[in-house]
Amino acid sequence: MDENTSQPAPAASGAVVRKKRLSSGFELLGALFMLGVVLQHIISGVTQAQALGTRRFAVIVGLLAFIVVIAGDLNLRWRRFFSSNRFAVPLLFTLTALSVIGTLILQGQSEAVLASSYGAAALAVIRGLFLNDMFHGFGFAIVLGMGAGGLATVIIRRPRLGVRRFGSLLAHLGLVVTLAGACLGSVWGIKGRIDLHAGEATENFNSAGPDGHMQQRPLGFKLSLDEFKIEKYEPDFRLTVFDISGKKEKRLAGTDPAAPDSELLAGYGLKLLDYWPDHFKRDVVEQPKPGAETSGKPAAALLGLAGDDDRWIFDDRRASGGRVELGGKRLAFFWDAERADKYAADIAEKSSNPPHVIIAGKQRLSLETGQKVKLPGSDHSLEIKRALLDFVLDPSSNQPQNRSSRPDNPAVEVIVRDAAGKQIASGWLFAKFPDFHGQGQGALGGLRYEYSGAKGRMIDAILIGEKPEMALFSDGKISSRVPVEIGKELAIGKTKLVVKTLWQYAIHRVEDGTRSDRENNPMARVEIKGRKKPLDVTPQSPVRLSGNRALLLGPKGGEMVRDYLSRVSVYQGDRKVLSRIIEVNDPLSYGGYSIYQADYRPEDPTYSGFEVVSDPGLWIVYLGILLNLAGVFWAMFLPNILKRRHRAAGSGGAK
Repeated sequence: MDENTSQPAPAASGAVVRKKRLSSGFELLGALFMLGVVLQHIISGVTQAQALGTRRFAVIVGLLAFIVVIAGDLNLRWRRFFSSNRFAVPLLFTLTALSVIGTLILQGQSEAVLASSYGAAALAVIRGLFLNDMFHGFGFAIVLGMGAGGLATVIIRRPRLGVRRFGSLLAHLGLVVTLAGACLGSVWGIKGRIDLHAGEATENFNSAGPDGHMQQRPLGFKLSLDEFKIEKYEPDFRLTVFDISGKKEKRLAGTDPAAPDSELLAGYGLKLLDYWPDHFKRDVVEQPKPGAETSGKPAAALLGLAGDDDRWIFDDRRASGGRVELGGKRLAFFWDAERADKYAADIAEKSSNPPHVIIAGKQRLSLETGQKVKLPGSDHSLEIKRALLDFVLDPSSNQPQNRSSRPDNPAVEVIVRDAAGKQIASGWLFAKFPDFHGQGQGALGGLRYEYSGAKGRMIDAILIGEKPEMALFSDGKISSRVPVEIGKELAIGKTKLVVKTLWQYAIHRVEDGTRSDRENNPMARVEIKGRKKPLDVTPQSPVRLSGNRALLLGPKGGEMVRDYLSRVSVYQGDRKVLSRIIEVNDPLSYGGYSIYQADYRPEDPTYSGFEVVSDPGLWIVYLGILLNLAGVFWAMFLPNILKRRHRAAGSGGAK
């Protein structure tokens, strides 16, 4: 019994020996990691080294660890240890464990962020072991340096080279070079951000410091954002019926409005009467026949820019006359000179108050477009760059524009500058949506906008049909009167207009039409069972049906962004040296930096975010990867290729 039970002892003894051998590697690496932590505390306390200095010390420590392992190769015992699994297995486990810890724990954050995330007790451990800056710590550098040294000992351990052996050495050399490049990039590499709006430029970028706070770094050149553009996939609109009785809408049926399934729609009490993929309203205007009744009929004028974009304007004899916006100019139209003069006098009386009010804290600041004013309680100043009465994004260019001359959605683009006059923030403020620009975010967070509605700011000129003449406005008052000749060009500022038609009475009706077959502005006219009049369905106006159902005209799968890109220019001083487009996965490389298109804001079509990267070790990493791949190919495939060629040559010689 005793003999039988004692027989497995040698195997158990061997397992214990192997465990002890592996534990010796873990113990050595653990002790050296703690030595690095202690050394980092000493050096940081004595030298007061900042982030970059600490990283340079980490490289020196890693190089020393590498040299120690290489020097150990001179001793047979240490050579066998560093080139064996007793060291390689613990090393791989230790590097993996440290990398996982460095991934899970927030890196480069302030003490406040770490304390709120992990608590005061865990913060003491994290800060004590430098786990919040793992990959730049001395402990990690020692372990990594020893790993590189171990690879080097494997390379130089056997002097005799064969084809397969040379490939193995080349693969190991690639790993060492990759580690060296990664170390170089981690120390001298820089990552940061640039946030710009179209028309802005900067010579600096923001990068996180050792305490997690952002600090400015110079680029060495000036980067200007000339234009930002978002490209979307061509929409594919569907008329869809939803069940809205539950917490989440349920799709019941859908059809293409350009080729509708009439039976499917009829099953829900619907009939599609017409569909316009790019809908617009078309004015049909003609003069009454001679002798026909003219009472109640409006006056009409056909205006156009020089050779393009004709627009009708109508005066229905009300006090406010007719309105139109053309070429960026806001025009009113009166047939009667007496009514026009009364309206002009009313404008002059009410135009003394600026049209825009910016609310900063408890202060109300009345401003004109282009006017600068100091913000109360700070050394910052604010300027209104431009104003739109009816803000809307042009679907084709994704740029802000006026939808109409009515103040339906007043908005102003403002710029905030510091005491030196440098722009620090810009964005749009909306009168009807005071929180839309992001309450509490940056210099615009505490600002609100109100539109005062001064009539004088809504008019650039009045067309008077009775005389006929054009009364031009400046500062809310008539500055001059210009005679109007039909078909002859006249100037309103820099805009050239032509009055092509001028009728005292006109018959006017509006017809629906489509500008193109592209679904830029779709509208469907639908007849609904039980309702007397058909309804117009647009993407912005879903229709409630009976039985907790709703009808929606929307893109299939929703609107999807295909690409977003920025046209930028690089300046050295005042000289433009480069202009190109940056888009996702296609960065700008200049001055030692790679500038990537990082993000955008759907609510702010002029904003573009960039990531700035400087990594001097990147090409060394690429070289290491190529060496490793070449070594693997050499070791695994080249010997077989050479053998086949040798056999082929031998068989050929035998013949």
